[in-house]
Amino acid sequence: MYSFIAGFTLLIVATLSRVTIKDAFHPSFIFPAIWGVGLCLIAFTPLLGFYAVESEALLIFILGGMIFSAVSICITFFAKNFVYEGFFYRTLNFNGLFFLFAFSHLLVLPVAYIDLSALGSDFEQISYNARAMTVAGESIFGRLTANYLLLGLVIIPLFTIALAQRRIGWLKYLVIALPWCALILVGSGRAGLVQMLLGLVFIYRVVNKKLPIKIMVYLGLLLLIILFVGAIATNKIDVSSDESLGEIIFIMLKHVASYALQGPILFSLYFDGAVQVFENWSPFISVCHLLSMFQLCTPSAMHAEFNLYGDGLDGNVYSLYFSIFPGFGVMGVVFFIALYSAASTYAYLKAKQGHIFYMVISAYLYSAIVLSLFSDNFLPSLWFFIKVFVIVIFVLLFFSKKQFHKG
Repeated sequence: MYSFIAGFTLLIVATLSRVTIKDAFHPSFIFPAIWGVGLCLIAFTPLLGFYAVESEALLIFILGGMIFSAVSICITFFAKNFVYEGFFYRTLNFNGLFFLFAFSHLLVLPVAYIDLSALGSDFEQISYNARAMTVAGESIFGRLTANYLLLGLVIIPLFTIALAQRRIGWLKYLVIALPWCALILVGSGRAGLVQMLLGLVFIYRVVNKKLPIKIMVYLGLLLLIILFVGAIATNKIDVSSDESLGEIIFIMLKHVASYALQGPILFSLYFDGAVQVFENWSPFISVCHLLSMFQLCTPSAMHAEFNLYGDGLDGNVYSLYFSIFPGFGVMGVVFFIALYSAASTYAYLKAKQGHIFYMVISAYLYSAIVLSLFSDNFLPSLWFFIKVFVIVIFVLLFFSKKQFHKG
């Protein structure tokens, strides 16, 4: 009941933002809406065997949603006089990019296949071993394939811009995107691919100004397939041949619910002291990775300890707030949520005006908002954002028309 009240409160905050800004994709609306829906759903998850949330941590969730929305609205009003023009508003030559990366696929994919073949003799064994290596922080691919995978995380969003502008067709888009998506699924797991797919939805909506129902339906089916097949391949769910369709649907529903909603439940248990967790998440993990190049810092593994979030159900994700609250308390929550809101809103406003770098960054910040129920992908992604900046600069220097245009 308490989680439903908290969720309903955040939905009111989201509605007020929607009325004020009149933009259903604005960060001030998305963040409280996601948390509002999530907490309302958690109120019903005891029917699936999950623990009920009746913790004072709900006050932290409400506070975070209100701060995020308020700061985002303020940034939007203060930013009305921004001037949008310059280097990052160039028009890209997507035909040149297409031939380069279509040819690159032919060179890199055989190498990736060799890397994967070394993990096992069949799909199930390869998937399981790949998942185990990812959890342990080990690299699945060699350096060439790993760097190519990173490149895809930038190039696919850029091709999504072209698709939304109707400068390329679906065939060219899929030729470029599908091989990379397969590598991302294996190399980064379902979370990495889901994060990127959410970002692609954002880009398409920002560029095209609308999001066709057909695309949403196809994307929803794709996400369900990814979750379902991935869960079976990694032995997270067991679907026996003698189970009915209804039983299979229930198993999948429970798995998706656990995948999406365990974060606030586990954080609430941690907040109440009901579970003990080594506090290894940090907003500054990317800074530590940078300093580690000079042997000035040793990054902690970002995979947290497992705890029960329901009867016989264990998980190890604790929501965005586990990255902030343990080390910085309530005032840290206020500071970092305000910082994340300001950065997300600024990037969103620049993306809407056609700034190519911020289109890519804002897409990942958008997915970070949606996935904040179980992870912190804001400041911990700083090192990734720096790499994105370098790649975008390279693309603009060698694959764009020379004239600037004002956004």
